[in-house]
Amino acid sequence: MQRPDHEPEPDTDPFAWRPPDPDAPPNLHPMPDPCTYDHDELARCTEHPDELRARGIPIRCASCSARRDWLVILHRGTVWIRCRCAHQWHEPELTVDEFDELGAGPPDRYWPSFDEAVASMGFDGTLRGTYF
Repeated sequence: MQRPDHEPEPDTDPFAWRPPDPDAPPNLHPMPDPCTYDHDELARCTEHPDELRARGIPIRCASCSARRDWLVILHRGTVWIRCRCAHQWHEPELTVDEFDELGAGPPDRYWPSFDEAVASMGFDGTLRGTYF
């Protein structure tokens, strides 16, 4: 069956340019040109509001005893956990594959420094004891 001339072909290219979603919040930290930053120092982060389990054991913050609302960080193949109280630790029980399963997706925001990133996401201690 041939499509009429006035109907566009369905978009099958997942990387094709699409207009921005008008309902989405503005991205105040757009990604720069990938050639402008050092890939060895790049860290991927994802916010995880629920409990995390490493090998079936719930993860708790050693500083404030929080059990949820984490920033999970992947840097140089190592997974780190950061709490809202700003306590951060290497979590050897979580793998890169498990990080990817958390749904981090492709990078969509960029900050010039790690300190700016954690501050803008509320993991610098300012929101200690506050859970969303």
